[in-house]
Amino acid sequence: MASSHLQRAIENPTLELKVVSASGLSHVDATDEMDVYAVVSINDDKKQAAKTPIDYDGGPNPTWNHTIKLTVNEEAAREGRLTLKVELFSYWLKGKDDLYLGDVDISVHELFDSNPLPPSANGNVNKMKSLTFPIKVTEGGGTNAKIILHRLVNPFIHTRIKPPRLN
Repeated sequence: MASSHLQRAIENPTLELKVVSASGLSHVDATDEMDVYAVVSINDDKKQAAKTPIDYDGGPNPTWNHTIKLTVNEEAAREGRLTLKVELFSYWLKGKDDLYLGDVDISVHELFDSNPLPPSANGNVNKMKSLTFPIKVTEGGGTNAKIILHRLVNPFIHTRIKPPRLN
């Protein structure tokens, strides 16, 4: 019988993503530089959110190539009840809050359905395609904004315990 720690790991596997880049970002005051970062969460849960580093050089087309890991509930993901939220912000020195640029909501279930790890990949994530999603931008923001994600590991591949061999 599986230990309770192993059972929790099976029920709540890790989703590993690479937040690659965004493009076409803008905000109301186009004269200001944008130092953009992304915050990624599941179902808008701030307790389990991951943040990319700030790209100080990319302006409206930031690049991060930053790997994040989030714990997901397998049953909820398979039932389509989990949403990956990616929010984009510009680091802002002028006030307390950073400038919100926009966001995108992605069904975790659809994320895996649209980009399965091929059996021939044998764990090689370089054989996976990048996924591009349109960003819902704030008023005055660009309309062609998009973000590119690259799913690294399917957390549901190794989630079943093999039964013991009987002699």
